[in-house]
Amino acid sequence: MDYGEFKCKWIEPGALWNIADENRNHYWPESKLPVNTEDIVEFRLRLDIEPVKNLLSTIDIDAYLKRDLSGIVVDYDCYMNDKFVNRMRFSFAHELGHFFLHKELYMKFGISSPEDWKDFILNVPETECGILFGQDQLFYG
Repeated sequence: MDYGEFKCKWIEPGALWNIADENRNHYWPESKLPVNTEDIVEFRLRLDIEPVKNLLSTIDIDAYLKRDLSGIVVDYDCYMNDKFVNRMRFSFAHELGHFFLHKELYMKFGISSPEDWKDFILNVPETECGILFGQDQLFYG
């Protein structure tokens, strides 16, 4: 697919922080740290968590949001190992950023697999990719 014309929807930083605050207050009213992003995904949003073996070693992705927005696929070994609890918390937060900010990408471009997502990231103009991930970082930062 040709992603050369892709333009990321611009969201002002203040608006991003407001979106993040609204969602955190709604889905994590306890306001204690660390935010349990896994609980938000699984119990509050009722999204599936689908561990898949060798996801990270095969395509260098440890988590991705499913195209139908029904869940997050995670690397089995990272998810099952307590050593990676902070990494998985970060990965869930990152995917929640996509869930709340970039749902339309999954619908528009038919991203349905980790290979599709990697193809998208590798072929989107660098500036637009930077905006996309910068927005996610402001969302979960």
